Amino acid sequence: MRPTVSQYARSLEELSQGATGEVVSVIAKNFAGFLRRRGEEKKLPAILKQLQKIEAEKEGRIAVTAILAHSADEATKKKLSLRAERLFPKKKVELSYTIDGEMIGGVVFRTDEVLYDATLLNEISLLKKSLLKA
Repeated sequence: MRPTVSQYARSLEELSQGATGEVVSVIAKNFAGFLRRRGEEKKLPAILKQLQKIEAEKEGRIAVTAILAHSADEATKKKLSLRAERLFPKKKVELSYTIDGEMIGGVVFRTDEVLYDATLLNEISLLKKSLLKA
């Protein structure tokens, strides 16, 4: 059985903990060779992403993407940032923005594990459901 991306990432994190830059470089080179020999080199980008996630968790950071219908001005970005900080308390929010031209309006906050949908389409759907129940 082959290890998962998460298992590889945790192992690399443990191996490199407290190591100097030179030692980490040797570990990375040996690990890349190991993956190549096993025919798993395609997993490397996902392993690196998982390592970044582990590091972010240790530092209390969370990457959040705000998906909008159109670009936002600075005042709106400030409000979105405050909203994201309230959604993810006790975390240092790293907010990035993406434009989705198919959205009517509102915002979606997305992390690797959480999706908070505050779009106009979602609100209309919720209203429709509540009206049909009545």
